[in-house]
Amino acid sequence: QGNTILKDLSPSRQGFVPLFHRDECIDCGKCEMTCPDYCFVWEEGVDKRGRPAMVLQGIDYQHCKGCLKCVEICPVEALTMEREEPELVRRTSIELVGPPEALVAMERSKFHLYGEPESPGYWDKIS
Repeated sequence: QGNTILKDLSPSRQGFVPLFHRDECIDCGKCEMTCPDYCFVWEEGVDKRGRPAMVLQGIDYQHCKGCLKCVEICPVEALTMEREEPELVRRTSIELVGPPEALVAMERSKFHLYGEPESPGYWDKIS
């Protein structure tokens, strides 16, 4: 199964979307790995044992095409297929935009994944 345009085009958004159930999720990441639309939102947090981990927050429905591959692969049924209704998507949407300071901090963190030094004055130009 390749990553071709035709194979990734989903006939979905024909009435069903995945619904995320945080209480069931084990943060295994299988949904993220199978999603052709990269619509899962993760944040730094702690796992169920209190250790630092990336924690799945939910689905960005703006990018989800509704292929439901994530529902099929989830080992604990933390994702279920639900009839798509405007109220469902509104009720389960994640707030992806925050205050400007948070966005700048998030952008900075992208450049320090491997400890590279940033160029002096770079953030003064965009802040």
